[in-house]
Amino acid sequence: MLDHLDCQVDEILKKEETENIPTLSEITADVVSEFGGSWKFIIIFMCFFGGWIAFNLFVYSFDQYPFILLNLILSCISVFQAPFILMTQNRLTNIDRKRAENDYRIDLKVSLEIVELQKKLDSTLEKLDTYLQK
Repeated sequence: MLDHLDCQVDEILKKEETENIPTLSEITADVVSEFGGSWKFIIIFMCFFGGWIAFNLFVYSFDQYPFILLNLILSCISVFQAPFILMTQNRLTNIDRKRAENDYRIDLKVSLEIVELQKKLDSTLEKLDTYLQK
């Protein structure tokens, strides 16, 4: 019985894996989101911004104090990075929603099977009581 259930679970998981093959745009969004949310990204951009400011203050001032060009670069990075992160989050939310739905269906099925087993056990106990009373 358990071997049969294991086979069914394996089939369901394989089907789920083949249904969730990401597209090129989803892979790109995942890569950008993963890099954009890492310490590597933060350290690289802290060094870049510090270098930009130091270069403009001490070496050659092509972007003076309010650093408008630097702000433009920051804005462009944010404009492009945010949608990638949102796409990744939406895809992961959909995967989680499908898994939660499957978990709910399994829990409901298990609950119904437990009720059936309880009925069978009650029936068996009643028959045993009537047999022992004779």
